[in-house]
Amino acid sequence: MLLRSHTVLSALLLCVAWSCAPLSRPTVQAPNCAPAPLPECVPAQYTDAPFDTSSSKYLPSRLYIRIEPVRGLSTTETDEFGLVLSDSLQGWSTSDIGEIQNIFLADVASVDVNQDVLIDEGLIGAIALKDRGEHFAGFVSSQAREGQSDIVRVVVQDQSVRVTETLDILNDPERWDSHPALTPDGSILIFASDRHGGFGGTDLWYSMYVDGEFTEPKNCGPTINTPCHEITPFVTPDGTLLFSSNGHPSVGGYDLHSASMRVVQAGNANIVEFDTPVNLQPPINTTGDELFPSRNQRERYPLYYSSDQREAGDFDVYVAHELPRPDIETVTLNRDIDISTTLENDKIIPHDVVVVREDSTAVVKDEVIVVADSSELVDSATTADPSTERITVRGSVRTDNDQPVADATVRVSALPKRELLAETATDARGEYEVETKSADSLEVEISHPELFPSVQVVVPDQEVVTAPVTALRNSMQLRIHFPTDDHSDPYEQVLDSNGVASNKAWSQELDKVARDLLQYQHEIDRVVLVGHTDDAASAAYNKALGQRRVEFVVQQLVSRGVPASMLEAQSAGESELLPRRTGESVQQWRLRCRRVELARIVR
Repeated sequence: MLLRSHTVLSALLLCVAWSCAPLSRPTVQAPNCAPAPLPECVPAQYTDAPFDTSSSKYLPSRLYIRIEPVRGLSTTETDEFGLVLSDSLQGWSTSDIGEIQNIFLADVASVDVNQDVLIDEGLIGAIALKDRGEHFAGFVSSQAREGQSDIVRVVVQDQSVRVTETLDILNDPERWDSHPALTPDGSILIFASDRHGGFGGTDLWYSMYVDGEFTEPKNCGPTINTPCHEITPFVTPDGTLLFSSNGHPSVGGYDLHSASMRVVQAGNANIVEFDTPVNLQPPINTTGDELFPSRNQRERYPLYYSSDQREAGDFDVYVAHELPRPDIETVTLNRDIDISTTLENDKIIPHDVVVVREDSTAVVKDEVIVVADSSELVDSATTADPSTERITVRGSVRTDNDQPVADATVRVSALPKRELLAETATDARGEYEVETKSADSLEVEISHPELFPSVQVVVPDQEVVTAPVTALRNSMQLRIHFPTDDHSDPYEQVLDSNGVASNKAWSQELDKVARDLLQYQHEIDRVVLVGHTDDAASAAYNKALGQRRVEFVVQQLVSRGVPASMLEAQSAGESELLPRRTGESVQQWRLRCRRVELARIVR
């Protein structure tokens, strides 16, 4: 029986044709001698940084990593284990319901299960692919003793799996031998076994394929094997060994690792040497168990693997694959295009427009870059001195349920230096009107003791400028964009309500929040800050991650002068995920879900 860290992991969960492999081993004792103690299984905690899966961080690379469940191989009713690709379009996977194992043929092009194939007798594990139609597998015969499994040669033909030969040279008749993996050229077979002569637990062993026969298996050695368990090996097209272990430094449970391997000559024989294994890092490895890694190309991605990271506790197949970073959308500006609104939560709401007169460009703030025809921007303002002109700015302020906001403070400033030009307040109808000198662009900041502030940018194109209706809310969402699993070093730009990188720096956004809270601190009883994450990793892990991130925001506000007693930090983790929009990608949805919500409670 294999262990999940220090907890027994049942054969039902540890998949596909595994019988229970006992941890204790019989020992040969000399007369009056105590048995030798087994090595202690004490894995170290993996503490290195996770890798970045962000699509919004503008790095030199044009690619980023997305991790998501494979459709059809991530059901809650069954355990699904691995996906071994037979070519670029099809692969084999295994599912487990109780003691019934199914071999599935999966269409990788659409990552949907195409059909399933059952073996007539016994239970069968993951398939190691060799020549067309001839493969190797772990097999538990219906007559097998408890704790016994063998490596067999199988033929996959006519949508059926048939055992043709038990490979006696590879199997210990009393032990558990399974999870065979072949090198791309078929010259080496690596497998997992709990036979005698190992380092404790289940070890990885290898056998050379010489003159049509396999050689006596050799242990892969202490570089690969630990006193704990090493299982589910796979050799990639570039000759890298992938495997799962709960003995090497681990994020939690079984983690995926990689190690380079090579054949060297030792005397008259060839042996296989391995480099020190490297943890595949979060977010691939989680506090759950990751098993059965595979890929069918020399690049690191796509990588398929199985994990029980979801709360349901069943194993699902995941894929980590590379995607191009999204380019900023560009459109041609003309009088027929309305760029004053954007879609949020399936509703059309106004957003801000900044016109930059250099290089004939108009920028739609937070959403898209709009390349404008120069004729659209040429008007009297390009030749006149705006500082000598006087204009009127008017607008209306409402709550999010469309009630007027009276006595809100309205400040008009000239950009880019935010020079304060005028200040006024809204009337009982929530409306305002103020005269000010003109500028190329004006910032209109509106605040109220009971509501979070709003900032708009308007372009003076006539003597009377009407700003879009401003909605003030008693709560706000702040999407400081953290790298995966990070909570102390955000990317410079915050994300907008669509999960897209904006032109706002997180430090400047926190400056605004701090200024507003300090302005009304005597009217505010407290501000409740709640950290939210996406659904990647476990619920417990995300709860802690959300807490760390919200505490970062609290620390930043305190450093800006906000009293710590005014701030209350909480974490919802993944318990309050936002609804996924129609047609929205999983990655974009996850970006939107990562947020810190602030709610102010007045005295």
